[in-house]
Amino acid sequence: MGQGSGKQTSPGKNGSERVPRDMPPDSPLGLQLAYWEENPNTRGKDQGTMIYYCMEKWAREKIRSDNLFWPQYGSSEGWICQALNLYVNSKEPFNQEESEYAACWKGSVWSAAAVTVFKVEEEEEPEPEKWEPLNHLPPPYNPAVPAAPVLPAAPLPSAATAPAPPQRDTLANPSAKGEEVLLTTETAVRTAERGWTHATRVKGPVDPPSEWTVVPQMEDLRMVIRRVPVSEQEW
Repeated sequence: MGQGSGKQTSPGKNGSERVPRDMPPDSPLGLQLAYWEENPNTRGKDQGTMIYYCMEKWAREKIRSDNLFWPQYGSSEGWICQALNLYVNSKEPFNQEESEYAACWKGSVWSAAAVTVFKVEEEEEPEPEKWEPLNHLPPPYNPAVPAAPVLPAAPLPSAATAPAPPQRDTLANPSAKGEEVLLTTETAVRTAERGWTHATRVKGPVDPPSEWTVVPQMEDLRMVIRRVPVSEQEW
């Protein structure tokens, strides 16, 4: 890079009154001018000279071979600021003042002072509910049980219409009816017509049980066989 023999002075030096009224205050150039003294790269320099280079000189020149031009109100993009410095420092003849003002666009010192970063409180999304199988059971099966119909109460039978108790088939005095008693025990009676009949079903007197027994005769050797009641047997 060539070095110029003398320091060139821009037409806009000491021309702070030349700030255009239509410059957006929030543009990169507007923010740099607003925080001119806070930026160590621009402190002590002339604002009019920066306006001249930024809006008149650099905005009319192609700063890179791919038809890249410097924006009229400056740029906060790092790659565009780097392309501007490479273009200014490679110009023939070299202009020291122009290089110093181009260097003011390096970094983001002016943008950090101009822009206040606020932390955005993001609304926390509720965590999805964990699916629990026990919390999604089907409802219990409770089928409706029909109520039993109320039946009318049956009228109580009167004493006049009360049925007589069933008659038991009893054996009333078998000997009085002419039935042949074959055998009697303490609990039953056996007849030829009915067979065995329990003693509880027999009415009337019953002959006491008897057995055939041998009665010896003391006078001679004869034996007498006769039927005697059991209670009267002699042993």
